[in-house]
Amino acid sequence: MDRKFTVYLSHSWRIQDIELNLWIWERLAEQCNLLVDRPDSQVEHPPYYISRLEETLRRSDIFVAILPFRPNPNLPASQGDYGLQCSPASLFEIRLAERAHRPRLVLYERTTGFRRPPGDWPGATYIPFDRGAQSLPEGLDVIELAIERWLEWVNSCRKPGLQQVLDRAVILLPRSADSPMVEQLNIALQEALFPTVERIEIATRTDAELIDKMLNAGLLVADVVSDGTQELYAMAHGLFVPAIRLAPTKALPLPWILEGHPGGYQHDIVLLSDGPPWPAEVKARAAAIFRVTEPLGLDAGRRFIKSRRYKGVYVFLSHNLRPGKREFLDLLIQGLRDEQIDFFEYYRDNEAGIQWEPKLNEALGKATLFTGLLADGYEDSPVCQKEWAAARDRNIPLLPFLVNGRTTRTNLTPLHNQTLDSTEPPINAKTVFDQIKRTVVTSTIDP
Repeated sequence: MDRKFTVYLSHSWRIQDIELNLWIWERLAEQCNLLVDRPDSQVEHPPYYISRLEETLRRSDIFVAILPFRPNPNLPASQGDYGLQCSPASLFEIRLAERAHRPRLVLYERTTGFRRPPGDWPGATYIPFDRGAQSLPEGLDVIELAIERWLEWVNSCRKPGLQQVLDRAVILLPRSADSPMVEQLNIALQEALFPTVERIEIATRTDAELIDKMLNAGLLVADVVSDGTQELYAMAHGLFVPAIRLAPTKALPLPWILEGHPGGYQHDIVLLSDGPPWPAEVKARAAAIFRVTEPLGLDAGRRFIKSRRYKGVYVFLSHNLRPGKREFLDLLIQGLRDEQIDFFEYYRDNEAGIQWEPKLNEALGKATLFTGLLADGYEDSPVCQKEWAAARDRNIPLLPFLVNGRTTRTNLTPLHNQTLDSTEPPINAKTVFDQIKRTVVTSTIDP
Protein backbone atom coordinates (compact mmCIF):
# COMPACT_ATOMS: atom_id res chain seq x y z
CA MET A 1 0.00 0.00 0.00
CA ASP A 2 1.29 3.44 -0.98
CA ARG A 3 1.33 5.47 2.23
CA LYS A 4 1.86 9.17 2.73
CA PHE A 5 3.74 11.12 5.37
CA THR A 6 1.66 12.80 8.04
CA VAL A 7 2.47 16.48 8.42
CA TYR A 8 1.93 18.89 11.30
CA LEU A 9 1.20 22.17 9.50
CA SER A 10 1.68 25.23 11.70
CA HIS A 11 0.04 28.24 10.09
CA SER A 12 -1.73 31.53 10.72
CA TRP A 13 -5.53 31.67 10.84
CA ARG A 14 -5.66 35.30 9.68
CA ILE A 15 -7.71 35.90 6.55
CA GLN A 16 -4.73 37.62 4.91
CA ASP A 17 -2.68 34.41 5.19
CA ILE A 18 -5.21 31.85 3.90
CA GLU A 19 -4.07 32.00 0.27
CA LEU A 20 -0.44 31.38 1.25
CA ASN A 21 -1.45 28.50 3.55
CA LEU A 22 -3.41 26.86 0.72
CA TRP A 23 -0.57 27.36 -1.76
CA ILE A 24 1.86 25.59 0.57
CA TRP A 25 -0.59 22.78 1.39
CA GLU A 26 -1.27 22.06 -2.29
CA ARG A 27 2.47 21.50 -2.80
CA LEU A 28 2.66 19.09 0.12
CA ALA A 29 -0.55 17.13 -0.42
CA GLU A 30 0.69 14.77 -3.13
CA GLN A 31 3.06 13.18 -0.63
CA CYS A 32 1.50 14.18 2.71
CA ASN A 33 -1.67 13.95 4.76
CA LEU A 34 -2.59 16.61 7.31
CA LEU A 35 -2.83 15.70 10.99
CA VAL A 36 -5.30 17.89 12.91
CA ASP A 37 -7.85 17.93 15.71
CA ARG A 38 -11.15 16.19 15.05
CA PRO A 39 -13.35 18.27 12.73
CA ASP A 40 -16.05 18.54 15.40
CA SER A 41 -13.60 20.42 17.62
CA GLN A 42 -12.92 23.12 15.06
CA VAL A 43 -15.87 25.40 15.77
CA GLU A 44 -13.71 27.30 18.22
CA HIS A 45 -9.98 27.35 18.78
CA PRO A 46 -8.97 24.29 20.80
CA PRO A 47 -7.75 25.07 24.33
CA TYR A 48 -4.07 25.87 24.50
CA TYR A 49 -2.86 22.56 25.90
CA ILE A 50 0.80 21.96 25.18
CA SER A 51 0.40 18.23 25.77
CA ARG A 52 -2.02 18.20 22.81
CA LEU A 53 0.54 19.99 20.62
CA GLU A 54 3.27 17.57 21.69
CA GLU A 55 1.11 14.53 20.96
CA THR A 56 0.13 15.83 17.51
CA LEU A 57 3.77 16.52 16.70
CA ARG A 58 4.91 13.16 18.06
CA ARG A 59 2.43 11.37 15.77
CA SER A 60 3.52 13.41 12.76
CA ASP A 61 6.30 12.29 10.45
CA ILE A 62 7.30 15.79 9.42
CA PHE A 63 6.66 19.41 10.39
CA VAL A 64 5.93 22.43 8.20
CA ALA A 65 5.48 25.99 9.48
CA ILE A 66 4.49 29.25 7.81
CA LEU A 67 5.53 32.22 9.94
CA PRO A 68 4.16 35.56 8.70
CA PHE A 69 4.81 39.03 10.09
CA ARG A 70 2.80 40.19 13.10
CA PRO A 71 3.44 43.54 14.84
CA ASN A 72 5.06 43.21 18.27
CA PRO A 73 4.29 46.21 20.50
CA ASN A 74 6.93 45.13 23.05
CA LEU A 75 9.78 45.02 20.53
CA PRO A 76 12.00 47.87 21.84
CA ALA A 77 12.46 46.24 25.26
CA SER A 78 12.45 42.60 24.11
CA GLN A 79 15.21 40.10 23.46
CA GLY A 80 15.44 36.65 21.90
CA ASP A 81 12.13 35.16 20.81
CA TYR A 82 10.34 37.94 22.69
CA GLY A 83 11.77 40.41 20.18
CA LEU A 84 10.41 38.74 17.05
CA GLN A 85 7.47 40.22 15.14
CA CYS A 86 5.32 37.15 14.65
CA SER A 87 2.66 35.06 16.37
CA PRO A 88 4.07 33.74 19.68
CA ALA A 89 1.96 30.57 19.34
CA SER A 90 3.29 29.81 15.84
CA LEU A 91 6.86 30.49 16.96
CA PHE A 92 6.42 28.14 19.92
CA GLU A 93 5.26 25.34 17.60
CA ILE A 94 8.48 25.78 15.61
CA ARG A 95 10.50 25.52 18.81
CA LEU A 96 8.60 22.33 19.71
CA ALA A 97 9.51 20.80 16.34
CA GLU A 98 13.15 21.77 16.88
CA ARG A 99 13.10 20.14 20.33
CA ALA A 100 11.55 16.98 18.85
CA HIS A 101 14.20 17.00 16.08
CA ARG A 102 11.52 16.47 13.44
CA PRO A 103 12.33 16.92 9.75
CA ARG A 104 11.02 20.43 9.29
CA LEU A 105 10.38 23.01 6.65
CA VAL A 106 9.95 26.55 8.01
CA LEU A 107 8.94 29.45 5.75
CA TYR A 108 9.31 32.78 7.52
CA GLU A 109 8.71 36.36 6.45
CA ARG A 110 11.96 38.32 6.72
CA THR A 111 10.29 41.21 8.53
CA THR A 112 9.54 38.93 11.51
CA GLY A 113 13.22 39.09 12.49
CA PHE A 114 13.30 35.26 12.70
CA ARG A 115 16.60 33.63 11.79
CA ARG A 116 17.36 29.99 11.17
CA PRO A 117 19.22 28.23 14.01
CA PRO A 118 22.83 27.12 13.43
CA GLY A 119 23.52 23.77 11.77
CA ASP A 120 23.35 22.32 8.29
CA TRP A 121 21.13 19.23 8.69
CA PRO A 122 19.26 18.97 5.36
CA GLY A 123 16.14 17.80 7.18
CA ALA A 124 15.85 21.29 8.70
CA THR A 125 15.12 23.68 5.83
CA TYR A 126 14.38 27.34 6.59
CA ILE A 127 13.15 29.54 3.73
CA PRO A 128 12.83 33.33 4.10
CA PHE A 129 10.31 35.19 1.93
CA ASP A 130 9.18 38.74 1.24
CA ARG A 131 5.52 39.57 0.81
CA GLY A 132 4.62 43.12 1.76
CA ALA A 133 0.95 43.81 1.10
CA GLN A 134 0.56 40.82 -1.23
CA SER A 135 -1.17 37.64 -0.16
CA LEU A 136 1.45 35.46 -1.86
CA PRO A 137 5.21 36.08 -1.52
CA GLU A 138 7.69 37.03 -4.19
CA GLY A 139 9.75 34.31 -5.86
CA LEU A 140 7.20 31.48 -5.73
CA ASP A 141 9.23 29.39 -8.18
CA VAL A 142 12.25 29.47 -5.83
CA ILE A 143 10.11 28.54 -2.82
CA GLU A 144 8.45 25.73 -4.77
CA LEU A 145 11.85 24.32 -5.77
CA ALA A 146 13.02 24.43 -2.13
CA ILE A 147 9.89 22.53 -1.04
CA GLU A 148 10.45 19.90 -3.75
CA ARG A 149 14.07 19.37 -2.71
CA TRP A 150 13.13 19.08 0.96
CA LEU A 151 10.46 16.48 0.16
CA GLU A 152 13.00 14.57 -1.93
CA TRP A 153 15.30 14.45 1.09
CA VAL A 154 12.44 13.27 3.34
CA ASN A 155 11.59 10.48 0.90
CA SER A 156 15.21 9.40 0.69
CA CYS A 157 15.70 9.18 4.47
CA ARG A 158 12.31 8.52 6.04
CA LYS A 159 9.35 6.19 5.80
CA PRO A 160 5.80 7.03 6.91
CA GLY A 161 5.28 6.01 10.53
CA LEU A 162 2.44 4.30 12.36
CA GLN A 163 -0.23 6.51 13.91
CA GLN A 164 -0.28 4.78 17.28
CA VAL A 165 -1.75 6.42 20.38
CA LEU A 166 -0.25 5.22 23.65
CA ASP A 167 -2.86 5.02 26.41
CA ARG A 168 -0.47 4.54 29.32
CA ALA A 169 0.33 7.43 31.68
CA VAL A 170 3.10 7.90 34.21
CA ILE A 171 3.17 10.42 37.04
CA LEU A 172 6.20 12.08 38.59
CA LEU A 173 5.67 13.62 42.03
CA PRO A 174 7.91 14.44 45.00
CA ARG A 175 8.18 11.73 47.64
CA SER A 176 6.24 14.01 49.96
CA ALA A 177 3.12 13.87 47.77
CA ASP A 178 0.30 12.44 49.84
CA SER A 179 -1.86 9.44 48.92
CA PRO A 180 -5.08 11.43 48.33
CA MET A 181 -3.32 13.53 45.68
CA VAL A 182 -1.97 10.43 43.95
CA GLU A 183 -5.42 8.86 44.03
CA GLN A 184 -7.02 12.00 42.54
CA LEU A 185 -4.47 11.94 39.72
CA ASN A 186 -5.20 8.29 39.02
CA ILE A 187 -8.94 8.92 38.85
CA ALA A 188 -8.56 11.98 36.58
CA LEU A 189 -6.32 10.12 34.14
CA GLN A 190 -8.47 6.99 34.05
CA GLU A 191 -11.58 9.09 33.43
CA ALA A 192 -9.66 10.65 30.51
CA LEU A 193 -9.27 7.11 29.05
CA PHE A 194 -5.79 6.26 30.26
CA PRO A 195 -6.46 2.76 31.70
CA THR A 196 -2.92 2.27 32.99
CA VAL A 197 -1.39 4.84 35.34
CA GLU A 198 1.94 4.26 37.06
CA ARG A 199 3.86 6.43 39.49
CA ILE A 200 7.58 6.65 38.80
CA GLU A 201 9.58 5.67 41.87
CA ILE A 202 12.98 7.21 41.25
CA ALA A 203 14.85 5.48 44.04
CA THR A 204 14.04 1.97 42.81
CA ARG A 205 14.87 2.38 39.11
CA THR A 206 17.98 2.56 36.96
CA ASP A 207 18.27 5.35 34.43
CA ALA A 208 17.63 2.86 31.59
CA GLU A 209 14.42 1.64 33.25
CA LEU A 210 13.19 5.20 33.75
CA ILE A 211 13.88 6.14 30.13
CA ASP A 212 12.09 3.01 28.92
CA LYS A 213 9.02 3.80 31.03
CA MET A 214 8.83 7.35 29.72
CA LEU A 215 9.36 6.41 26.08
CA ASN A 216 6.53 3.90 26.29
CA ALA A 217 4.12 6.32 27.95
CA GLY A 218 1.52 8.33 26.11
CA LEU A 219 1.56 11.02 28.77
CA LEU A 220 3.70 12.23 31.67
CA VAL A 221 2.12 14.20 34.51
CA ALA A 222 4.95 15.85 36.41
CA ASP A 223 5.66 18.35 39.14
CA VAL A 224 8.22 20.47 37.28
CA VAL A 225 9.41 22.78 40.09
CA SER A 226 9.79 20.72 43.28
CA ASP A 227 13.06 19.26 44.52
CA GLY A 228 13.51 15.65 43.46
CA THR A 229 11.48 15.92 40.24
CA GLN A 230 13.16 18.60 38.14
CA GLU A 231 16.05 16.42 37.01
CA LEU A 232 13.87 13.56 35.77
CA TYR A 233 11.41 15.95 34.17
CA ALA A 234 14.32 17.46 32.20
CA MET A 235 15.07 13.97 30.90
CA ALA A 236 11.46 13.54 29.74
CA HIS A 237 11.57 17.01 28.18
CA GLY A 238 14.56 15.98 26.08
CA LEU A 239 12.83 12.73 25.08
CA PHE A 240 9.78 14.75 23.92
CA VAL A 241 7.25 12.90 26.05
CA PRO A 242 3.88 14.73 25.99
CA ALA A 243 3.50 16.22 29.45
CA ILE A 244 1.06 17.92 31.78
CA ARG A 245 3.18 20.22 33.93
CA LEU A 246 2.24 20.78 37.59
CA ALA A 247 3.43 23.38 40.06
CA PRO A 248 2.45 23.75 43.74
CA THR A 249 1.94 27.51 43.33
CA LYS A 250 2.63 30.23 40.79
CA ALA A 251 5.01 31.88 43.26
CA LEU A 252 7.68 29.28 42.48
CA PRO A 253 9.87 29.98 39.40
CA LEU A 254 9.85 27.54 36.49
CA PRO A 255 13.08 25.69 35.71
CA TRP A 256 15.24 27.37 33.05
CA ILE A 257 14.43 24.64 30.53
CA LEU A 258 10.86 25.95 30.33
CA GLU A 259 11.79 29.62 30.00
CA GLY A 260 12.41 31.83 26.98
CA HIS A 261 9.22 31.21 24.97
CA PRO A 262 6.68 34.05 24.62
CA GLY A 263 3.93 31.62 23.66
CA GLY A 264 5.21 28.80 25.79
CA TYR A 265 5.07 26.62 28.86
CA GLN A 266 4.25 29.35 31.38
CA HIS A 267 0.79 29.59 29.80
CA ASP A 268 -0.09 25.96 30.50
CA ILE A 269 0.97 25.16 34.06
CA VAL A 270 -1.59 23.38 36.25
CA LEU A 271 -1.43 24.92 39.71
CA LEU A 272 -2.07 22.66 42.69
CA SER A 273 -3.18 25.67 44.74
CA ASP A 274 -4.56 29.19 44.14
CA GLY A 275 -6.11 28.15 40.83
CA PRO A 276 -9.02 26.17 39.30
CA PRO A 277 -9.60 22.65 40.69
CA TRP A 278 -6.53 20.87 39.44
CA PRO A 279 -7.99 17.34 38.91
CA ALA A 280 -10.42 18.75 36.31
CA GLU A 281 -7.57 20.65 34.64
CA VAL A 282 -5.48 17.46 34.41
CA LYS A 283 -8.42 15.45 33.06
CA ALA A 284 -9.15 18.01 30.31
CA ARG A 285 -5.55 18.03 29.11
CA ALA A 286 -5.27 14.25 29.22
CA ALA A 287 -8.49 13.78 27.24
CA ALA A 288 -7.22 16.17 24.54
CA ILE A 289 -4.47 13.67 23.72
CA PHE A 290 -7.05 11.48 21.96
CA ARG A 291 -8.61 14.27 19.92
CA VAL A 292 -6.23 14.03 16.98
CA THR A 293 -8.13 12.75 13.94
CA GLU A 294 -7.19 10.56 11.03
CA PRO A 295 -4.90 12.36 8.56
CA LEU A 296 -6.64 14.50 5.92
CA GLY A 297 -6.03 14.39 2.18
CA LEU A 298 -5.88 17.27 -0.32
CA ASP A 299 -9.53 18.35 -0.44
CA ALA A 300 -10.25 17.74 3.25
CA GLY A 301 -7.05 19.63 4.09
CA ARG A 302 -8.20 22.55 1.94
CA ARG A 303 -11.52 22.65 3.79
CA PHE A 304 -9.75 22.55 7.14
CA ILE A 305 -7.40 25.42 6.25
CA LYS A 306 -10.39 27.49 5.07
CA SER A 307 -12.54 26.53 8.04
CA ARG A 308 -11.79 29.61 10.15
CA ARG A 309 -11.43 32.07 7.28
CA TYR A 310 -15.05 33.08 7.75
CA LYS A 311 -15.31 32.42 11.48
CA GLY A 312 -18.31 34.33 12.82
CA VAL A 313 -19.86 34.86 9.37
CA TYR A 314 -23.45 33.67 8.91
CA VAL A 315 -25.18 34.39 5.59
CA PHE A 316 -28.97 34.45 5.44
CA LEU A 317 -30.32 33.56 1.97
CA SER A 318 -33.80 35.06 1.55
CA HIS A 319 -35.77 34.17 -1.60
CA ASN A 320 -39.10 33.14 -3.05
CA LEU A 321 -37.70 30.58 -5.51
CA ARG A 322 -39.57 27.32 -5.87
CA PRO A 323 -38.29 23.82 -6.72
CA GLY A 324 -37.54 23.61 -10.43
CA LYS A 325 -36.54 27.28 -10.62
CA ARG A 326 -33.59 27.39 -8.25
CA GLU A 327 -30.71 25.74 -10.10
CA PHE A 328 -28.44 28.77 -9.66
CA LEU A 329 -29.33 28.87 -5.93
CA ASP A 330 -28.28 25.25 -5.48
CA LEU A 331 -24.94 26.07 -7.17
CA LEU A 332 -24.53 29.07 -4.87
CA ILE A 333 -25.19 26.88 -1.83
CA GLN A 334 -22.57 24.40 -2.99
CA GLY A 335 -20.07 27.24 -3.38
CA LEU A 336 -20.74 28.44 0.16
CA ARG A 337 -20.23 24.93 1.48
CA ASP A 338 -16.97 24.50 -0.43
CA GLU A 339 -15.68 27.80 0.93
CA GLN A 340 -16.75 26.86 4.50
CA ILE A 341 -19.11 29.85 4.79
CA ASP A 342 -21.95 29.14 7.22
CA PHE A 343 -25.43 30.03 5.94
CA PHE A 344 -29.18 29.56 6.33
CA GLU A 345 -31.62 28.76 3.52
CA TYR A 346 -35.23 27.95 4.33
CA TYR A 347 -35.81 24.84 2.22
CA ARG A 348 -32.45 23.30 3.10
CA ASP A 349 -32.88 23.88 6.85
CA ASN A 350 -36.64 23.27 7.14
CA GLU A 351 -36.60 19.67 8.33
CA ALA A 352 -39.76 17.64 8.63
CA GLY A 353 -41.33 17.54 12.09
CA ILE A 354 -39.82 20.78 13.42
CA GLN A 355 -41.40 24.16 14.06
CA TRP A 356 -39.95 26.33 11.29
CA GLU A 357 -40.66 29.78 12.78
CA PRO A 358 -38.36 29.51 15.86
CA LYS A 359 -35.56 28.21 13.63
CA LEU A 360 -36.12 31.05 11.19
CA ASN A 361 -36.03 33.61 13.99
CA GLU A 362 -32.83 32.09 15.38
CA ALA A 363 -31.14 32.31 11.98
CA LEU A 364 -32.24 35.91 11.50
CA GLY A 365 -30.90 36.76 14.96
CA LYS A 366 -27.38 35.51 14.25
CA ALA A 367 -27.11 36.53 10.56
CA THR A 368 -24.15 38.77 9.74
CA LEU A 369 -25.05 39.23 6.05
CA PHE A 370 -28.47 39.21 4.38
CA THR A 371 -28.62 38.19 0.72
CA GLY A 372 -32.00 38.80 -0.93
CA LEU A 373 -32.68 36.87 -4.15
CA LEU A 374 -35.73 38.71 -5.44
CA ALA A 375 -37.81 36.97 -8.08
CA ASP A 376 -41.17 38.42 -9.13
CA GLY A 377 -43.59 38.31 -6.20
CA TYR A 378 -40.91 38.49 -3.48
CA GLU A 379 -42.61 41.45 -1.78
CA ASP A 380 -45.96 39.59 -1.74
CA SER A 381 -44.57 36.86 0.52
CA PRO A 382 -45.24 37.53 4.24
CA VAL A 383 -42.21 35.41 5.19
CA CYS A 384 -39.89 37.32 2.83
CA GLN A 385 -41.23 40.63 4.18
CA LYS A 386 -40.54 39.45 7.74
CA GLU A 387 -36.99 38.36 6.83
CA TRP A 388 -36.17 41.65 5.10
CA ALA A 389 -37.57 43.76 7.93
CA ALA A 390 -35.59 41.80 10.53
CA ALA A 391 -32.33 42.29 8.64
CA ARG A 392 -33.01 45.99 8.11
CA ASP A 393 -33.86 46.49 11.80
CA ARG A 394 -30.60 44.79 12.84
CA ASN A 395 -28.65 47.02 10.43
CA ILE A 396 -26.61 44.16 8.95
CA PRO A 397 -25.27 44.39 5.37
CA LEU A 398 -27.94 43.80 2.67
CA LEU A 399 -27.18 42.40 -0.78
CA PRO A 400 -30.27 42.53 -3.06
CA PHE A 401 -30.27 40.72 -6.44
CA LEU A 402 -33.01 40.63 -9.06
CA VAL A 403 -33.24 37.03 -10.27
CA ASN A 404 -35.03 34.71 -12.71
CA GLY A 405 -35.73 37.42 -15.28
CA ARG A 406 -36.96 40.11 -12.93
CA THR A 407 -36.01 43.67 -13.95
CA THR A 408 -38.24 45.81 -11.71
CA ARG A 409 -36.44 47.23 -8.69
CA THR A 410 -37.88 46.61 -5.24
CA ASN A 411 -39.22 49.38 -3.05
CA LEU A 412 -37.95 47.61 0.06
CA THR A 413 -34.60 49.41 -0.05
CA PRO A 414 -32.90 52.35 -1.76
CA LEU A 415 -29.86 50.14 -2.38
CA HIS A 416 -28.84 49.32 -5.93
CA ASN A 417 -30.39 45.99 -6.94
CA GLN A 418 -27.97 44.03 -9.10
CA THR A 419 -29.75 42.20 -11.93
CA LEU A 420 -28.72 38.63 -12.71
CA ASP A 421 -29.39 38.81 -16.42
CA SER A 422 -27.43 35.77 -17.56
CA THR A 423 -29.34 32.70 -18.71
CA GLU A 424 -26.54 30.47 -17.37
CA PRO A 425 -27.08 29.34 -13.73
CA PRO A 426 -23.32 28.88 -13.04
CA ILE A 427 -22.63 32.49 -14.08
CA ASN A 428 -25.42 33.84 -11.86
CA ALA A 429 -24.27 31.71 -8.93
CA LYS A 430 -20.70 32.97 -9.31
CA THR A 431 -21.88 36.61 -9.45
CA VAL A 432 -23.70 36.31 -6.13
CA PHE A 433 -20.99 34.14 -4.56
CA ASP A 434 -18.19 36.60 -5.46
CA GLN A 435 -20.16 39.53 -4.02
CA ILE A 436 -20.81 37.61 -0.78
CA LYS A 437 -17.11 36.78 -0.46
CA ARG A 438 -16.03 40.37 -1.08
CA THR A 439 -18.48 41.64 1.52
CA VAL A 440 -17.66 39.17 4.30
CA VAL A 441 -13.89 39.39 3.78
CA THR A 442 -14.03 43.17 4.04
CA SER A 443 -16.10 43.00 7.23
CA THR A 444 -14.04 40.29 8.97
CA ILE A 445 -10.45 41.11 7.97
CA ASP A 446 -8.03 41.22 10.91
CA PRO A 447 -6.36 44.48 11.94
